[in-house]
Amino acid sequence: MADRLIELLAAGKDYYWALRQSHEGGEAALREHGIDAATLAALRALEPGVARFPNPAPKQADHLYFPLQLPGAINVFFAPTVTEYEVESGTELFPEPLTWTFAHDEIQYCTGGDTPMEARFPHGTHEQKSLRTGDVMLIPENTTLTYHSSEEGDRFGHAHIFAMVLSRKPRTYYDVVPTLRLRDRGQVGGEPRIAQVGLDAIGGRIECTDWSELVAPRPSGARCLPSWLRNGWGQRELTRALDYSEGTKSFVIAAPDRLLADYLEWGTGDAACRVNPLIAEPNGAVTDCAFPNGWSASNAHTELWTVLRGAATVRQTLAPLHMAAAEAHVACGWQIVIPGGSRVELQDASDDLVVRRLAGTCAHNGHWAMMEAKLRADGVV
Repeated sequence: MADRLIELLAAGKDYYWALRQSHEGGEAALREHGIDAATLAALRALEPGVARFPNPAPKQADHLYFPLQLPGAINVFFAPTVTEYEVESGTELFPEPLTWTFAHDEIQYCTGGDTPMEARFPHGTHEQKSLRTGDVMLIPENTTLTYHSSEEGDRFGHAHIFAMVLSRKPRTYYDVVPTLRLRDRGQVGGEPRIAQVGLDAIGGRIECTDWSELVAPRPSGARCLPSWLRNGWGQRELTRALDYSEGTKSFVIAAPDRLLADYLEWGTGDAACRVNPLIAEPNGAVTDCAFPNGWSASNAHTELWTVLRGAATVRQTLAPLHMAAAEAHVACGWQIVIPGGSRVELQDASDDLVVRRLAGTCAHNGHWAMMEAKLRADGVV
Protein backbone atom coordinates (compact mmCIF):
# COMPACT_ATOMS: atom_id res chain seq x y z
CA MET A 1 0.00 0.00 0.00
CA ALA A 2 2.79 2.43 0.89
CA ASP A 3 4.52 2.05 -2.49
CA ARG A 4 1.28 2.55 -4.40
CA LEU A 5 0.41 5.62 -2.30
CA ILE A 6 3.80 7.18 -3.06
CA GLU A 7 3.34 6.50 -6.79
CA LEU A 8 -0.08 8.19 -6.80
CA LEU A 9 1.18 11.23 -4.91
CA ALA A 10 4.24 11.55 -7.16
CA ALA A 11 1.94 11.55 -10.21
CA GLY A 12 -0.28 14.27 -8.68
CA LYS A 13 -3.21 11.87 -8.32
CA ASP A 14 -5.02 12.98 -5.19
CA TYR A 15 -8.17 12.04 -3.32
CA TYR A 16 -10.47 13.93 -5.66
CA TRP A 17 -8.87 12.18 -8.64
CA ALA A 18 -9.64 8.84 -6.97
CA LEU A 19 -13.24 9.90 -6.33
CA ARG A 20 -13.56 10.82 -10.00
CA GLN A 21 -12.42 7.33 -11.04
CA SER A 22 -14.97 5.75 -8.73
CA HIS A 23 -17.75 7.98 -10.10
CA GLU A 24 -16.90 7.11 -13.69
CA GLY A 25 -16.03 3.45 -13.36
CA GLY A 26 -17.09 2.29 -9.91
CA GLU A 27 -15.06 -0.09 -7.77
CA ALA A 28 -13.62 -1.76 -10.86
CA ALA A 29 -11.88 1.49 -11.84
CA LEU A 30 -10.33 1.78 -8.39
CA ARG A 31 -9.04 -1.78 -8.57
CA GLU A 32 -7.65 -1.09 -12.03
CA HIS A 33 -5.57 1.75 -10.62
CA GLY A 34 -4.45 -0.37 -7.66
CA ILE A 35 -6.40 1.63 -5.09
CA ASP A 36 -7.67 -0.37 -2.13
CA ALA A 37 -9.64 0.92 0.86
CA ALA A 38 -6.52 1.71 2.90
CA THR A 39 -4.93 3.69 0.03
CA LEU A 40 -8.16 5.65 -0.51
CA ALA A 41 -8.37 6.44 3.22
CA ALA A 42 -4.75 7.63 3.20
CA LEU A 43 -5.39 9.91 0.21
CA ARG A 44 -8.40 11.37 1.99
CA ALA A 45 -6.43 12.01 5.17
CA LEU A 46 -3.76 13.84 3.16
CA GLU A 47 -6.26 16.10 1.37
CA PRO A 48 -6.22 19.58 2.98
CA GLY A 49 -9.53 20.52 1.40
CA VAL A 50 -11.45 17.83 3.29
CA ALA A 51 -13.20 19.09 6.44
CA ARG A 52 -11.09 18.71 9.57
CA PHE A 53 -12.38 18.82 13.12
CA PRO A 54 -10.40 18.66 16.36
CA ASN A 55 -11.04 15.82 18.75
CA PRO A 56 -13.07 16.83 21.86
CA ALA A 57 -9.96 15.82 23.85
CA PRO A 58 -11.20 16.29 27.44
CA LYS A 59 -8.15 16.54 29.70
CA GLN A 60 -7.45 17.50 33.27
CA ALA A 61 -4.37 19.66 33.63
CA ASP A 62 -1.81 17.28 35.12
CA HIS A 63 0.84 19.92 35.92
CA LEU A 64 3.69 17.65 34.88
CA TYR A 65 6.21 20.26 33.84
CA PHE A 66 9.32 20.01 31.73
CA PRO A 67 12.02 22.45 32.91
CA LEU A 68 13.33 23.83 29.63
CA GLN A 69 15.99 26.34 28.67
CA LEU A 70 15.08 28.04 25.40
CA PRO A 71 17.33 30.13 23.14
CA GLY A 72 18.17 33.43 24.78
CA ALA A 73 18.76 31.76 28.18
CA ILE A 74 15.01 31.63 28.80
CA ASN A 75 14.06 29.25 31.61
CA VAL A 76 10.50 27.94 31.67
CA PHE A 77 8.46 25.18 33.28
CA PHE A 78 6.06 24.00 30.58
CA ALA A 79 3.16 21.50 30.74
CA PRO A 80 0.73 20.89 27.86
CA THR A 81 -2.93 20.04 28.39
CA VAL A 82 -4.51 19.94 24.91
CA THR A 83 -2.66 19.55 21.60
CA GLU A 84 -5.28 19.27 18.85
CA TYR A 85 -6.00 20.49 15.35
CA GLU A 86 -6.57 24.28 15.68
CA VAL A 87 -6.51 24.15 19.50
CA GLU A 88 -3.68 24.35 22.04
CA SER A 89 -3.52 24.81 25.81
CA GLY A 90 -1.31 24.18 28.80
CA THR A 91 0.34 25.81 31.79
CA GLU A 92 3.63 27.66 32.14
CA LEU A 93 5.79 29.18 34.87
CA PHE A 94 8.53 31.72 34.07
CA PRO A 95 10.71 32.22 37.17
CA GLU A 96 12.89 34.92 35.54
CA PRO A 97 12.42 37.94 33.25
CA LEU A 98 12.31 37.12 29.55
CA THR A 99 11.56 38.48 26.09
CA TRP A 100 9.50 36.44 23.65
CA THR A 101 8.02 36.96 20.17
CA PHE A 102 4.68 35.23 19.59
CA ALA A 103 4.23 33.39 16.30
CA HIS A 104 0.48 33.14 16.85
CA ASP A 105 -2.42 34.77 18.68
CA GLU A 106 -2.49 33.61 22.29
CA ILE A 107 -4.76 33.99 25.32
CA GLN A 108 -3.25 33.80 28.80
CA TYR A 109 -5.16 33.31 32.06
CA CYS A 110 -2.71 34.65 34.67
CA THR A 111 -2.22 32.29 37.63
CA GLY A 112 0.78 33.93 39.28
CA GLY A 113 2.85 37.06 39.69
CA ASP A 114 2.43 40.79 39.41
CA THR A 115 4.16 41.21 36.07
CA PRO A 116 5.20 44.53 34.52
CA MET A 117 5.38 44.12 30.74
CA GLU A 118 6.62 45.95 27.68
CA ALA A 119 5.24 45.07 24.26
CA ARG A 120 6.35 45.92 20.72
CA PHE A 121 3.67 45.35 18.11
CA PRO A 122 4.21 44.52 14.44
CA HIS A 123 2.80 47.86 13.25
CA GLY A 124 5.46 49.77 15.21
CA THR A 125 3.79 50.85 18.45
CA HIS A 126 4.96 50.19 22.01
CA GLU A 127 3.00 49.78 25.25
CA GLN A 128 3.69 49.19 28.92
CA LYS A 129 1.16 47.39 31.11
CA SER A 130 0.97 45.04 34.10
CA LEU A 131 -0.55 41.59 34.36
CA ARG A 132 -1.81 40.33 37.72
CA THR A 133 -3.17 37.04 38.97
CA GLY A 134 -6.74 36.59 37.73
CA ASP A 135 -6.26 38.75 34.63
CA VAL A 136 -6.98 37.48 31.13
CA MET A 137 -4.74 38.72 28.28
CA LEU A 138 -4.96 38.53 24.51
CA ILE A 139 -1.61 38.76 22.70
CA PRO A 140 -1.74 39.32 18.91
CA GLU A 141 0.63 37.31 16.74
CA ASN A 142 4.10 38.75 16.06
CA THR A 143 4.05 40.74 19.31
CA THR A 144 7.40 40.92 21.11
CA LEU A 145 6.63 40.90 24.83
CA THR A 146 9.04 41.37 27.73
CA TYR A 147 7.99 40.05 31.13
CA HIS A 148 9.84 41.71 34.02
CA SER A 149 8.52 39.36 36.72
CA SER A 150 10.92 37.19 38.72
CA GLU A 151 10.92 35.02 41.84
CA GLU A 152 13.32 37.27 43.71
CA GLY A 153 12.55 37.66 47.40
CA ASP A 154 9.02 36.51 48.22
CA ARG A 155 7.63 37.32 44.76
CA PHE A 156 5.87 34.80 42.60
CA GLY A 157 7.22 34.32 39.09
CA HIS A 158 4.95 34.82 36.11
CA ALA A 159 2.59 31.85 35.65
CA HIS A 160 -0.38 31.37 33.32
CA ILE A 161 -2.68 29.00 31.52
CA PHE A 162 -2.08 29.50 27.81
CA ALA A 163 -4.89 28.83 25.35
CA MET A 164 -5.30 29.14 21.58
CA VAL A 165 -8.01 28.57 19.01
CA LEU A 166 -6.32 29.29 15.68
CA SER A 167 -9.09 28.64 13.19
CA ARG A 168 -8.12 31.51 10.89
CA LYS A 169 -4.39 31.80 11.52
CA PRO A 170 -1.20 29.93 10.61
CA ARG A 171 -0.80 27.13 13.11
CA THR A 172 2.33 27.02 15.24
CA TYR A 173 1.71 24.06 17.48
CA TYR A 174 3.25 23.39 20.86
CA ASP A 175 3.74 19.70 20.09
CA VAL A 176 7.32 19.87 21.36
CA VAL A 177 6.48 18.93 24.95
CA PRO A 178 4.23 15.98 24.02
CA THR A 179 7.19 14.85 21.89
CA LEU A 180 9.50 15.20 24.89
CA ARG A 181 7.10 13.04 26.86
CA LEU A 182 7.32 10.36 24.18
CA ARG A 183 11.12 10.56 24.33
CA ASP A 184 10.98 10.30 28.11
CA ARG A 185 9.03 7.06 27.72
CA GLY A 186 11.51 5.76 25.15
CA GLN A 187 8.89 5.71 22.38
CA VAL A 188 10.81 8.03 20.04
CA GLY A 189 14.50 8.82 19.72
CA GLY A 190 16.17 12.19 19.99
CA GLU A 191 17.85 14.36 22.59
CA PRO A 192 18.66 13.11 26.10
CA ARG A 193 15.67 12.77 28.35
CA ILE A 194 14.51 15.71 30.48
CA ALA A 195 12.98 14.72 33.83
CA GLN A 196 9.50 16.08 34.47
CA VAL A 197 8.70 18.10 37.58
CA GLY A 198 5.32 17.66 39.30
CA LEU A 199 3.13 20.25 40.96
CA ASP A 200 4.25 18.93 44.35
CA ALA A 201 7.73 20.24 43.53
CA ILE A 202 6.84 23.68 42.16
CA GLY A 203 3.27 24.31 43.37
CA GLY A 204 4.51 26.77 45.98
CA ARG A 205 5.95 28.87 43.16
CA ILE A 206 2.54 29.29 41.45
CA GLU A 207 0.20 31.73 43.14
CA CYS A 208 -3.08 30.12 42.02
CA THR A 209 -3.29 26.36 41.49
CA ASP A 210 -7.03 26.15 42.28
CA TRP A 211 -8.66 27.44 39.09
CA SER A 212 -11.95 28.11 40.89
CA GLU A 213 -10.26 31.21 42.33
CA LEU A 214 -10.09 32.69 38.81
CA VAL A 215 -13.87 33.30 38.80
CA ALA A 216 -13.87 35.81 41.65
CA PRO A 217 -14.21 39.53 40.79
CA ARG A 218 -10.95 41.43 41.15
CA PRO A 219 -11.51 45.12 41.98
CA SER A 220 -7.87 45.94 41.15
CA GLY A 221 -7.88 43.88 37.95
CA ALA A 222 -7.46 45.31 34.48
CA ARG A 223 -10.42 46.83 32.62
CA CYS A 224 -10.10 47.13 28.83
CA LEU A 225 -12.96 48.06 26.54
CA PRO A 226 -13.09 46.26 23.18
CA SER A 227 -10.73 47.81 20.64
CA TRP A 228 -13.60 48.17 18.17
CA LEU A 229 -15.01 51.00 20.29
CA ARG A 230 -12.05 53.28 19.53
CA ASN A 231 -14.06 55.11 16.85
CA GLY A 232 -17.13 55.37 19.03
CA TRP A 233 -20.26 53.33 19.62
CA GLY A 234 -21.90 54.65 16.47
CA GLN A 235 -19.01 53.31 14.37
CA ARG A 236 -18.54 50.04 16.22
CA GLU A 237 -19.75 47.77 13.42
CA LEU A 238 -17.56 49.39 10.78
CA THR A 239 -14.55 49.35 13.10
CA ARG A 240 -15.16 45.74 14.04
CA ALA A 241 -15.37 44.76 10.38
CA LEU A 242 -12.03 46.48 9.74
CA ASP A 243 -10.51 44.68 12.72
CA TYR A 244 -11.69 41.31 11.44
CA SER A 245 -9.47 41.96 8.42
CA GLU A 246 -6.49 43.63 10.09
CA GLY A 247 -6.61 42.00 13.53
CA THR A 248 -6.30 43.41 17.04
CA LYS A 249 -3.45 45.93 17.20
CA SER A 250 -2.63 45.77 20.92
CA PHE A 251 -2.71 43.30 23.74
CA VAL A 252 -5.96 43.46 25.67
CA ILE A 253 -6.22 42.69 29.40
CA ALA A 254 -9.38 42.19 31.47
CA ALA A 255 -10.32 40.58 34.77
CA PRO A 256 -13.56 39.14 36.15
CA ASP A 257 -15.69 42.03 37.40
CA ARG A 258 -18.96 40.37 38.43
CA LEU A 259 -20.22 38.08 41.12
CA LEU A 260 -21.79 34.93 39.78
CA ALA A 261 -25.23 36.21 40.82
CA ASP A 262 -24.69 39.29 38.63
CA TYR A 263 -23.90 37.48 35.37
CA LEU A 264 -26.06 38.61 32.44
CA GLU A 265 -28.99 36.52 31.25
CA TRP A 266 -28.25 35.23 27.75
CA GLY A 267 -30.04 33.03 25.25
CA THR A 268 -33.49 31.43 25.35
CA GLY A 269 -34.97 27.99 25.84
CA ASP A 270 -32.47 25.14 26.20
CA ALA A 271 -29.65 27.55 25.25
CA ALA A 272 -30.35 30.01 28.10
CA CYS A 273 -27.42 30.66 30.43
CA ARG A 274 -25.71 33.54 32.25
CA VAL A 275 -22.56 35.17 30.94
CA ASN A 276 -19.77 37.56 31.85
CA PRO A 277 -17.77 38.51 28.71
CA LEU A 278 -14.16 39.44 29.47
CA ILE A 279 -12.55 39.89 26.03
CA ALA A 280 -14.23 40.34 22.65
CA GLU A 281 -11.61 40.98 19.99
CA PRO A 282 -11.10 39.98 16.35
CA ASN A 283 -8.16 37.81 17.46
CA GLY A 284 -9.91 36.07 20.35
CA ALA A 285 -12.91 36.12 22.69
CA VAL A 286 -13.23 34.98 26.31
CA THR A 287 -16.56 34.66 28.12
CA ASP A 288 -17.25 33.15 31.53
CA CYS A 289 -20.56 31.21 31.41
CA ALA A 290 -22.73 29.85 34.21
CA PHE A 291 -24.50 26.91 32.56
CA PRO A 292 -27.63 25.26 33.99
CA ASN A 293 -28.16 21.54 33.89
CA GLY A 294 -29.65 20.54 30.53
CA TRP A 295 -28.15 23.44 28.59
CA SER A 296 -27.72 22.63 24.91
CA ALA A 297 -26.71 24.47 21.76
CA SER A 298 -24.86 24.05 18.49
CA ASN A 299 -21.50 25.71 18.11
CA ALA A 300 -20.81 26.84 14.57
CA HIS A 301 -17.10 27.36 15.30
CA THR A 302 -14.58 25.57 17.49
CA GLU A 303 -14.10 26.68 21.09
CA LEU A 304 -11.90 25.61 24.01
CA TRP A 305 -13.67 25.38 27.37
CA THR A 306 -11.88 25.61 30.72
CA VAL A 307 -13.94 24.47 33.71
CA LEU A 308 -13.37 26.90 36.59
CA ARG A 309 -16.04 25.72 39.01
CA GLY A 310 -18.42 22.81 39.38
CA ALA A 311 -18.76 19.73 37.23
CA ALA A 312 -20.88 18.33 34.39
CA THR A 313 -21.07 15.63 31.77
CA VAL A 314 -20.52 17.12 28.31
CA ARG A 315 -22.11 15.26 25.42
CA GLN A 316 -21.24 16.30 21.87
CA THR A 317 -22.37 15.02 18.51
CA LEU A 318 -19.53 14.93 16.01
CA ALA A 319 -19.54 16.56 12.57
CA PRO A 320 -20.02 16.08 9.71
CA LEU A 321 -22.87 13.54 9.98
CA HIS A 322 -23.49 13.77 13.76
CA MET A 323 -24.17 10.04 13.92
CA ALA A 324 -21.44 9.58 16.53
CA ALA A 325 -21.16 11.29 19.91
CA ALA A 326 -18.47 11.90 22.52
CA GLU A 327 -19.24 12.09 26.23
CA ALA A 328 -16.97 13.17 29.06
CA HIS A 329 -17.30 14.14 32.72
CA VAL A 330 -15.37 17.32 33.46
CA ALA A 331 -14.77 19.34 36.62
CA CYS A 332 -12.67 22.24 37.87
CA GLY A 333 -9.22 22.04 36.33
CA TRP A 334 -10.36 20.30 33.15
CA GLN A 335 -10.29 21.61 29.60
CA ILE A 336 -12.34 20.29 26.70
CA VAL A 337 -12.44 21.10 22.98
CA ILE A 338 -15.86 21.90 21.50
CA PRO A 339 -15.36 21.08 17.80
CA GLY A 340 -16.99 23.36 15.25
CA GLY A 341 -20.47 22.26 14.25
CA SER A 342 -20.99 19.99 17.25
CA ARG A 343 -24.25 19.81 19.17
CA VAL A 344 -23.40 20.25 22.85
CA GLU A 345 -25.50 19.08 25.80
CA LEU A 346 -24.70 19.40 29.50
CA GLN A 347 -25.95 16.66 31.79
CA ASP A 348 -25.66 16.24 35.57
CA ALA A 349 -24.33 19.81 35.83
CA SER A 350 -23.75 21.12 39.34
CA ASP A 351 -25.41 24.35 40.44
CA ASP A 352 -22.09 26.20 40.58
CA LEU A 353 -20.85 25.24 37.10
CA VAL A 354 -18.76 28.04 35.51
CA VAL A 355 -16.98 27.49 32.19
CA ARG A 356 -14.52 29.91 30.58
CA ARG A 357 -15.18 29.78 26.83
CA LEU A 358 -12.44 30.72 24.37
CA ALA A 359 -13.22 31.39 20.71
CA GLY A 360 -10.76 32.26 17.96
CA THR A 361 -12.55 35.57 17.35
CA CYS A 362 -15.53 37.48 18.72
CA ALA A 363 -17.06 37.12 15.24
CA HIS A 364 -17.91 33.52 16.15
CA ASN A 365 -20.70 32.09 18.30
CA GLY A 366 -22.13 35.46 19.39
CA HIS A 367 -19.24 36.66 21.56
CA TRP A 368 -19.39 40.23 20.20
CA ALA A 369 -23.11 40.39 20.95
CA MET A 370 -22.58 39.19 24.53
CA MET A 371 -20.00 41.95 25.01
CA GLU A 372 -22.35 44.58 23.57
CA ALA A 373 -25.03 43.46 26.04
CA LYS A 374 -22.56 43.84 28.92
CA LEU A 375 -21.51 47.33 27.80
CA ARG A 376 -25.15 48.39 27.74
CA ALA A 377 -25.83 46.87 31.16
CA ASP A 378 -22.78 48.64 32.61
CA GLY A 379 -23.87 51.98 31.21
CA VAL A 380 -20.77 52.33 29.07
CA VAL A 381 -22.95 53.20 26.07
